[in-house]
Amino acid sequence: MTRDPQRVFTMADQHAFAEASGDRNPIHLDPEAARRTLAGAPVAHGVHVLLWALETALADGLLDTPIEALRVSFQKFVHLDQPVTLHRAPDAAGGGLEVRAAGQVAVTARTVANAPGEAEALAQAALTDTPLGAEPRVLSAAEIDGAQGWLAPVSAAATLPGSFPRLAAALGAERLGAIALLSTLVGMVCPGRDSIFSNLDLRITPAAGPRAGVGWRARRADPRYPRVDLAAAGSGIAADLRALIRPGPVPPPTPETVAELVRPGEFAGRRALIIGGSRGLGAATALLLAAGGGEATLTYASGREDAEALVAAIEARGGPGGARALRCDVREPFDAALLAALARATHVYYFATPHIHRQSAGVFSREAFDAFVDIYVVRFEALCRQALAATAGRPLDILYPSTVAISERPRGMTEYAMAKSAGEILCQDLARAAPGLSVTTPRLPRVLTDQTAIAIPVRSERAEAVMLPLLRAERTPG
Repeated sequence: MTRDPQRVFTMADQHAFAEASGDRNPIHLDPEAARRTLAGAPVAHGVHVLLWALETALADGLLDTPIEALRVSFQKFVHLDQPVTLHRAPDAAGGGLEVRAAGQVAVTARTVANAPGEAEALAQAALTDTPLGAEPRVLSAAEIDGAQGWLAPVSAAATLPGSFPRLAAALGAERLGAIALLSTLVGMVCPGRDSIFSNLDLRITPAAGPRAGVGWRARRADPRYPRVDLAAAGSGIAADLRALIRPGPVPPPTPETVAELVRPGEFAGRRALIIGGSRGLGAATALLLAAGGGEATLTYASGREDAEALVAAIEARGGPGGARALRCDVREPFDAALLAALARATHVYYFATPHIHRQSAGVFSREAFDAFVDIYVVRFEALCRQALAATAGRPLDILYPSTVAISERPRGMTEYAMAKSAGEILCQDLARAAPGLSVTTPRLPRVLTDQTAIAIPVRSERAEAVMLPLLRAERTPG
């Protein structure tokens, strides 16, 4: 039995394709920026995945028809350092491919009839050059609708045939560069930074056009939806594209806005250790406590810049409490600085989490469940053991945020809900076994964070509005 072709995309691959295409969108290259998106971590360029699939299909004889026109759908993120596999599409006759990641279909490409469309005229249009900067554009809805221009290939596009030799031989190097340039059009130009490439109808045209690159035009077909339709043509291709506009990073509350919610001194005497405090619920908790006169030690696993900026903002406002930041990845052994913070703490808040919206092919994924259990149960219990030893029986409050997903059971969150349910049971038994330990497990509603912000908005609560009544319900240190 022939094994399906497999590939793992790495950060080195990301940088190479970014250099050759010009698409340097941070969701592909910057772990700090990518973690503030729904993807949660850097993902491969969709067009890069497509080109790999076509190159591999040509090498392995998976395409029975020439590449004259393709209908492509980018359905799921392809995360780095995870294997993807290439398959014939089961419902396509001779000209269909599927790339699967984590068992789910991530990209589909099907050969279709090559019928000319309106985009072809852009190859001959007198369009103004579109400058390509080092950073992607951030455009308003008004700027997107009707935008147009000519996007020239980057000089490093000449390296693409070396990476995709069979595809270059089948289509020509100029067409290969133009297809890669479509990634740059979406990710850097329009919509730009906050884009998700969704669909591509690609046609091979006979004429290369008067200059290298592609002419393009964008429109917002329906302003009620975060969607952009684009047409592009040049260098022997024509294409109709669709992109989604994803929400930008969720801005955290500020010391000034939080101060309006909190009574002066209401959290005085509280020395809090906030595990996972650089953004989201943890950052809101730090701001609320500091505004109320409490002391906040917040930890971060990778978001050092976010954590230090938050501490600086709290310190700039002044007050009796203040804040500081420590690095702590709960998957690693706890260091002396963290243990010292535990020894001083009157309250611990546990917001450590892996990426919540994990991609899974079925109802249950052992890999996803194990990742959640490791953070929400195993490492939380280890932290509690250290806390009990450090506090030597004195009162300690621990807040373990649970989730309404346990009772509401949203689709695709089975492993997350199961792990949080196990965490609730652990918390009950810890409180029963340790005098002086108070552990609360409030089931939080959907909170607006970088991980929950999606292109089609749903009702979500602000983090500070959710946390403030929980903080007020806790014991006041004696």
